[in-house]
This record gives sequence, C-alpha cells and structure tokens, in this order.
Amino acid sequence: MKNRVLIILSVVFCIFSISLIVNAANSVAAEGDANFNELKSAYEQNKNNKIPVSGSEIITLYGYSKCDGTKCVVDYMGVSSDFEEALRKTVQCTNGEKYINYQNSGPGGAADYMEDNNKKYSGDAYWSVDYQVTCTTDSNNGNNLETDNGLNNVVNDNQNNNNNNQNNNDNNSNYGSSSTVDNEKTGVNTYFVVLGIVALISSIFMVCVKKFNLFKNI
Repeated sequence: MKNRVLIILSVVFCIFSISLIVNAANSVAAEGDANFNELKSAYEQNKNNKIPVSGSEIITLYGYSKCDGTKCVVDYMGVSSDFEEALRKTVQCTNGEKYINYQNSGPGGAADYMEDNNKKYSGDAYWSVDYQVTCTTDSNNGNNLETDNGLNNVVNDNQNNNNNNQNNNDNNSNYGSSSTVDNEKTGVNTYFVVLGIVALISSIFMVCVKKFNLFKNI
C-alpha cells in the first residue's frame, strides 16, 4: 500500500512539473517588468505579419493588453481580440491547405491580463502564447478553423514584399545607407529545454522506482 502511494505521488509530481514547464514557455510582462521592452518589441515586429506553416509547427502569437484597473482590451498580433480569429487570419498554410487545427497549453500568466483583468491591473502588458498548429484539408472536423490566407496569398505577399524592398532600396541608394531588422524566431529553444527537463524528471523517477522496488508488491 505504501509503495502504491509513493507511485501515485511521483506520477502527480511529474505531471505537475511538466505542466509548470510548458506554461513557462508562454511569457508575459507588465510595465516595470524586466522583459517588458523585449515583449513589446516582439509584438511590434510581429503584428500584422503572416506566419507560414508547413504541415505541423509550433508558432507564437504575440499579444497586447491595455488595462484600466477593471477590464482589459486585448489584441492578438494587431488583427483581433480573439485568438482563434487571430490564428485564422495569421496562419498561412504553405502547401495550400485551407484549414488548421491547434493545441496550446493555455495563456499562462497572460490570463491575468485578459478581458476580465484578474489582477485588477492598470497599464499596458505584453505577452506571448505558443500554439501547435497543423494544416489540413479536412473541413468536416468541427474544431478546425478555415483560414482566409491560402498558398496564393503567401506567394503574392512575398512578391509584393520583394518588390517593395527593391523599390525602397532603389529610392534609398542615393543616401548611401540602409538598415534591416531581423525578426527573431522564438519558441524552439524553449521546447528543447522542456524536453530535456522532462527527460531528467523521468530518469529520476525511474531510478527511484528501481532503488526502492516500488513495483515489487503490486
């Protein structure tokens, strides 16, 4: 009986630890926090941008909340106050699929700065939420979202961006200088860290099982 209790407690601990790690992948910052400017910059760089997805990928939506102490006005990627609508407008399936489905670990700390303003905060907050997005041609699944950006739009957007960049370079050539800002690709390193920590927790658990013969009397 004692061994069974130890096993149950170990499993619960592992699940709780993994949940904390995954939620930590989602970042949030209010005014005065150390990472406030970093998340603000990421939001400004990525808002209104399209996110190309091939098959199934982890993507990051950046958000902004303007809170008045009672409620917050929420904005995802500069396109919508609703995350599903933001996914629908932002994700572009590069293989021509029209539908997507998604999974995420929840808004994490950003939940405090949603419309109901759980923290009764007054000021600005920026945050990010990671989603596992899969492009699909299945229109029968009620959970799937139909995107309003197909493959042709991706190609056209890239062509327009290239043409605009070329025109800008031509116009600015007389000034003898140019500058570019690279968008940061975030989220990938975090998941490698998560996998490493999960593997470590699992290894410790197995060592404990072997050392104390937890399954001996079951």
